[in-house]
Amino acid sequence: MQRPDGATALRTACYHKQLDVSSALLLNGALINLANEDGITPLSLAAGQGSVEMVKVLVRRGAFVDLADTAGWTPLMKATEQGHLDRLDVLRILLDSRTDIALRGEFNCWPPLTVACFCGYTEFAQLIYERLPADYYVRIQQPILLASTFVDQKNRNGDTALQIACQQGDVNVVKALLISSNDINVSNSSGWTPLTSASWKGYHDIVIALVERGADIEKRGLDGATPLEMACHSGHLQIVRFLLSQGACVDTADNEGDTPLIEAVKNGHVAVVKLLVEKGVSAHPSNREGQCALSIASQKGLEEVVNLLSTMVAPALLP
Repeated sequence: MQRPDGATALRTACYHKQLDVSSALLLNGALINLANEDGITPLSLAAGQGSVEMVKVLVRRGAFVDLADTAGWTPLMKATEQGHLDRLDVLRILLDSRTDIALRGEFNCWPPLTVACFCGYTEFAQLIYERLPADYYVRIQQPILLASTFVDQKNRNGDTALQIACQQGDVNVVKALLISSNDINVSNSSGWTPLTSASWKGYHDIVIALVERGADIEKRGLDGATPLEMACHSGHLQIVRFLLSQGACVDTADNEGDTPLIEAVKNGHVAVVKLLVEKGVSAHPSNREGQCALSIASQKGLEEVVNLLSTMVAPALLP
């Protein structure tokens, strides 16, 4: 029985990872390759979720391993796209089932190996690379170097391989990609550069590597935020200290009028506030809501911050 949207009992059981129910349905004749309206089969769904045991059952029962959905994604691509390490076992099962690693999906019409390399998923890339047939054409003989051939191309979110590696915190991939990148300041659809992402996430070693290669420490996103502001927002003290040592402007405001200090106060990062004060930050600027750092600290009940700003930064704001 199939609902109007293409859902079946088997697909629902796979979605909820109900292995016993799925096995019972298959024993009673459930159509294993029946897809929903988006062309997603039970196997593709299970592969995308990283459901190792479910994938084993479906493959053993004869699921077609190369059936693509309406966007051209096969189960192998679904297992590869997120890069989560718990998907590696799913990848091995599909590769052992002789899935076609040359099929190309919607992701820039690239095969899984290229997707894995582009996204910096080195473990996935290596696993697929090791299974390549002898006649498979690969221009460069190492997956991490293959990634560099796509280093400045963007995916649908405007992310480059370098941007994705910075978001995931893989410093080795970042350093490898930096060798080939022509523009390390390229922005994604949010206007964020790799440095902004690494600063926000707290990847200190990556921030250093990017700045050493010439990353623009003052480049703003579409929201007007700088890498320093995002580091202050997240409370990454080491990164804040490093960016300041490299000359980052301490008082730059974003589109809402929030400064690095205001972001640090909003999120209760006292150590960051202290560092900014040491560097001569001004607490006088107000954001679009008319709030300054001191008033925000007062509203949030941050006594230590209030005392600090009152005595060291903003005496002119006091009655």
